[in-house]
Amino acid sequence: MKSKKNALLLFCLGAMLILAFSVIAIPLTHATDVGRIVSWLLLIVLLLGGRQIWSVPNRFLILICLVGVATVPFIVVARVFGHIELVSFVFHLQFSTDGLTLQGFEREIRESLLAVVVVAFATFAIANIVKLKKLPYLIGIGALLTLNPMSLHLLQMLHRMQTPNYLHQRLAQPDLAVPALSPDIIVVYLEGLERTFADEEFYGDLFEPLKQYEQQGLSFTDIGQVEGTGWSLAGLVATQCGVPIVPNGARYFNRLTEQEDFLTGLNCLGDVTAAAGYRNKFVVGGDESFGGIDHFLRSHAIDEVTDRADIFALVDADEFAAADATEWVLDDQIVFDVALEVYAQSANDPSPTLLIVETFGPHGSSATLSRNCTDDGVSKLAPTIESAVSCTITNLNHFLGKFEKIRNGRPTLVALMSDHLNHDKTMGSELAIEQRKNTVILFPLDFAPMIEQADVDVARPGSMIDVYPTLLAYAGFASPNVKAGLGRSLFGDEPTLIEEKGFTVLNRNIFPNSALSQALWGDVGE
Repeated sequence: MKSKKNALLLFCLGAMLILAFSVIAIPLTHATDVGRIVSWLLLIVLLLGGRQIWSVPNRFLILICLVGVATVPFIVVARVFGHIELVSFVFHLQFSTDGLTLQGFEREIRESLLAVVVVAFATFAIANIVKLKKLPYLIGIGALLTLNPMSLHLLQMLHRMQTPNYLHQRLAQPDLAVPALSPDIIVVYLEGLERTFADEEFYGDLFEPLKQYEQQGLSFTDIGQVEGTGWSLAGLVATQCGVPIVPNGARYFNRLTEQEDFLTGLNCLGDVTAAAGYRNKFVVGGDESFGGIDHFLRSHAIDEVTDRADIFALVDADEFAAADATEWVLDDQIVFDVALEVYAQSANDPSPTLLIVETFGPHGSSATLSRNCTDDGVSKLAPTIESAVSCTITNLNHFLGKFEKIRNGRPTLVALMSDHLNHDKTMGSELAIEQRKNTVILFPLDFAPMIEQADVDVARPGSMIDVYPTLLAYAGFASPNVKAGLGRSLFGDEPTLIEEKGFTVLNRNIFPNSALSQALWGDVGE
């Protein structure tokens, strides 16, 4: 009788371990469903186990708890974003994460901690039932170390390292021309507002309000997200410098936040416009130092920055508080309003302006609604990603409508783009990453682009690194065949790297790649 009871206990505990490790290793596991099953299994164990499953904790229980806690950050990141990306993780370790809070990630943190607790408890109970002090714990610790998302990602990276490549030899500085006319350039990064939202089968007419801008210019429909371009600053770097972000080597890890030179060997958008006499401005609702944004901007001649702290000094305290849903990034409504004020300061300046606006609304798990999209006039976390997308598009339309009134007929090039694919993990469960596309819309106002738009293949495969040379050509700073970084103009004859190599091979070539890291953070070839 006792042996049958022990067998049932071991079966229940083993099932609990399998379910807990499914939450740990597979980010898209539905933890709520798993939690219900684990709760019933736990009830059976507690009712049948009695004193048998309890003993004085030993040092191995403490050890498995410590290992479990150490893996929680990786589990949380994977559950928030649907995957873990080593290059992003390493980069954010190297640079500041000032202003980041955990608001909006509470569920993922709770799920990750509970999964680790279940592993520790089940291992503890199994060790007591089989009367082994070490082996069950060693197996549990080994499983935690092996099956956490970071370890699984590292195994993929080790596989990639077996294939040598020479991508660094493809880096190019843009061959620039003097534009016949220097238009104001307005770049709006629509956080996570990828082109996938235009799929009417999934999202209905959610993307419809953006089609008016597509009809005014060009909308590229096959712009993918390759390795090293999947978070906000990486999207900025890709679309302004033509390269992905790859780690810059262990030599910098002893002075993480002190590093101020950021890809200074590259000639990026801010460098080009500054040399042409532009006033370069950047508006963001978060802290400019988050993730090294300030280092990047100031390394590339964008030194008029308005961030969260500056906005606090510009607006009423009550308005600021109402716009502060996450205590991390202000809502898009206030960011667009301040961006209009920033632009208005130079609307009568004879010098052209580059204005870059970074929004936040549809970020992902921490997506927010602006004040004008809520019933009580206070920004808050969005109930659905679709509501956040709709709200950001509404505020974009208000911004562009007001912008049209204050630009005084100045020739202007507007670029609307997602900075990266959306971080909402449910989107990744519906489509593979290579099937999802970024939004890239370019259109002129009182300005004739140096491109015959009717002849452009807007469905041509590319990635965010190709946006930068495409933007240079569209604005008249370069020929249609311009190359910049690893990017190739979508107007040109040379194939993009995605066309040449394909999505999977290109990702393998980008990271890990020590030669590319050295070329980007040291001297740039070609």
